Formats: sequence, C-alpha cells, structure tokens
Amino acid sequence: AGWRGEDSLDSLMIRDAASGTMREFQAGVLPGGSYSYIGETTVSADGRWCAVSTSTSNGSYQIVLLDIVDVTASNASATPSGSYANGLCWSPSISADGSTLAFLSYASNLIPDDDNAAPDIFVRSANGLDRVTDEVEARPVNALTTIALSGDARFIAYVGDTVEQARIFTLDLETRVATPLSVGWDGGDADGPSRDPSISSDGRFV
Repeated sequence: AGWRGEDSLDSLMIRDAASGTMREFQAGVLPGGSYSYIGETTVSADGRWCAVSTSTSNGSYQIVLLDIVDVTASNASATPSGSYANGLCWSPSISADGSTLAFLSYASNLIPDDDNAAPDIFVRSANGLDRVTDEVEARPVNALTTIALSGDARFIAYVGDTVEQARIFTLDLETRVATPLSVGWDGGDADGPSRDPSISSDGRFV
C-alpha cells in the first residue's frame, strides 16, 4: 500500500513482476464502498484476487475482496443484510483461487447470537459466512491475533494467546479438529511464545 499526500488517502499498488506493470487502486474510489485507509493485504496464488483490510468513512474496519481483473470489489465482512461489521476486522487470508477468505473480527453482528465479546475466526466462501471459532474455543485459548489460510482452503493456522503464552494451532475446516503445533521436542508445551504463522498450500507445513 502506498500513501497519497494530497488527499490523505492510501492507495493499493499491485505490481506484475513478469510484465513489470503497476496498477493502482486508491482507497477512496475502491469499488463497493468509501474507504480511507488500506492496511493488511493478501493476494491469491492465481493473482486475480486481493483481500484488504480497510477503514470506512465512519471509522469502522472492514475486509474488502477486490477482483483485480474485473476491477470490482465486495465487502467480505458484511452482515447478512449488507451492513458494515460493527467491530474491528483484520488479518485477511485468501485461498489459492480466491474462492475462500478467512479473517478475524470483533464484530458481533456478522452471525446471530455472537455475544462472546472476543475476536472470532470467520470464513467467507460460496456457502456464505461461517464462524469457526467454536472449535477453536474448545482449546485453552482466550485471544486470537493472527491467522493464515492454506491454499486449498482446508486448514487455518492461527495464534492463540493461552493463559501461559501465545501458541500456534491449526484448525482442519473439514473435521473441525484443532491441533496445537507449538510443542517441544519432548511433546510438551513450548517454553516461549510463538507468532506469525505461515502455512503451505496443502496445510502440511506450518
């Protein structure tokens, strides 16, 4: 993301390393809404889709999914009625083909009866918006900070702040089983915090 000094609006800059071309998408004129800030970004492996954390004119933080080819965009963190999420949305991560997008949010209006007052992991796909935090909460985790979605959209690696310290887990979105990965050579808990997970396209390596 670049910064435009004249109008104080961020711009999303996307470079094609093969052709050497650069494209600019200014926050204020992104399709699908009025935004002033561009934060975290992630691009799909096929180069067509870009998920962006943005702030709206009223100061709320949303996740926008941009189709780079057709130059269209949609609010991936929208409520079922199309309204903005009423809480911070961040850490977008996208599948290889752009069909599935995961993100974190404090919003309570994305699904019915979300009253846990804590960040949740949401997954947006052709099936709609799904909160997968119920499986995560079965682990001893009281805060979520960062996520990474595998290219095949089956696994999510995430950082969970446990009572002791931050640890990395994976969640299988098919079986809904969460597995701790921050373990020592002897199988016990790691003796230091973990952060910033990255996951292979098939979820095998984290």
